[in-house]
Amino acid sequence: MLSTSADEAVVDGGDNVAPSSSSSTRSSRTPRDPPTSVEEEEDGCDAPTTTRRRDSNFSRLTDPTTKFSQRRRQRDHHFNNQGQHKHWPKHKIPSVGVAELRDAALFKDPPPKEDCPICFLPMPARLISCASLPNATRSSVPIYDYAKANEELATMSTEIYYTCCGKHVCRGCIHSFFKSGNDEKCPFCNAERKRNATDEDKVAEIWKRVAANDAASIFLLASHYYHGVKGLHQDQAKAIELWNRAAELGNTKAHNNMADFYYKGGNMKKAKFHFEAAAMAGNEVARYNLGLMESQSGNIERAINHYKIAASAGYCRAMHRLIICFKQRDVGRKSIGSTLKAYNKSCVEMRSEARDAFIRGYIRNN
Repeated sequence: MLSTSADEAVVDGGDNVAPSSSSSTRSSRTPRDPPTSVEEEEDGCDAPTTTRRRDSNFSRLTDPTTKFSQRRRQRDHHFNNQGQHKHWPKHKIPSVGVAELRDAALFKDPPPKEDCPICFLPMPARLISCASLPNATRSSVPIYDYAKANEELATMSTEIYYTCCGKHVCRGCIHSFFKSGNDEKCPFCNAERKRNATDEDKVAEIWKRVAANDAASIFLLASHYYHGVKGLHQDQAKAIELWNRAAELGNTKAHNNMADFYYKGGNMKKAKFHFEAAAMAGNEVARYNLGLMESQSGNIERAINHYKIAASAGYCRAMHRLIICFKQRDVGRKSIGSTLKAYNKSCVEMRSEARDAFIRGYIRNN
């Protein structure tokens, strides 16, 4: 941003010559007093005002009304503020790098994940990140190998949204709550929920939250329209409209879904825009997808930076990609070591016995 001009200090050097009464009395004047010094004027001392006349050179240098003094101040101002004055030649003004500012916002540390309102543990984008498996090393990522063997579990979200209270609750807490025999109540607000509720009833509850401008409900309704489920006819245009509305309210999943839609449609510009918006808001899946796009474009260094951020958030696919880059010598040993440490720490923070119990039960039943 261009800075404003610097303050200019001007010494008030105006003449204090008294007007002559007439030409006849000129010879009867008393001798002129010597001119006062600059220090006296700055200190505010009274200067004689009888017949004193300043030295012409001194007045020429200090009088702000003279053209010479004005030109001198302009010259000094330009030399002291080169490239910052609004009237300075455009080719000498340093341009503010919009791309640099954008990258600074894009690659800074993302905000923390949303916590479950019951167990207060971070909720990653994918439930597989919470699996209690050995730590990742420079040669393998056990969670990634486990995800490849269980593809349906690998794409499952960690939380479920309840329209009664508008809260996201992790599947571990839901599993523990239902196991205690409360499968007909909300695990957070304890509201009664019909076990055999029809799709029409469920959509009606969602519409109530949509009317209240709830971003999560708008996202959920858009997903139903996109896939044509819950008794709604498939309408992708309606889904995009609702996703865009949810994204404007700060829903990162809506940004990620719109980016995926535009990516599949070949609109890479819009896809990248929404991936970046979701990534800056802390969505590690969108961050990983950005890395893939940069890698496909040949920007390996930018792709690695995206992979590092996503892996530090506990996303196994990003960690797996970084290990591949390490084996190809695109990533140094020190860099991969620090990212592995952050990845393993993030995974440990997201684990719990309840989440492990749900994962084991899901694998056993499917």
